[in-house]
Amino acid sequence: MRTRGRYLLVASAAVLAAMTMTCGIRDDELHCEEAAAHLRDCCPSFDVHSIDCYYAQTGCGTIYPVITISESRCITSESCSALVQSGVCTRAQGVAQGHSTAVCP
Repeated sequence: MRTRGRYLLVASAAVLAAMTMTCGIRDDELHCEEAAAHLRDCCPSFDVHSIDCYYAQTGCGTIYPVITISESRCITSESCSALVQSGVCTRAQGVAQGHSTAVCP
């Protein structure tokens, strides 16, 4: 009986650990969300809701955030005026609408 209790405890801990790891946010998702928030704050009329920052594995393949980690770092490191003047705001809105161009120069 004691062995069964230990087995259930270990099994429960393993399931809980697996759930915690799969329900966490990935680095690329977090960086994308931070970049989207910075774009929302800096870019006039930027539609932040059109930015997909999620990662998913589907039967048809893998979906990655539309703004990569390197582009996210580039966006968040720039001032608002630099983002507008360099055209990042316009390119980011294009990526959000499905155009596949680089956001940051």
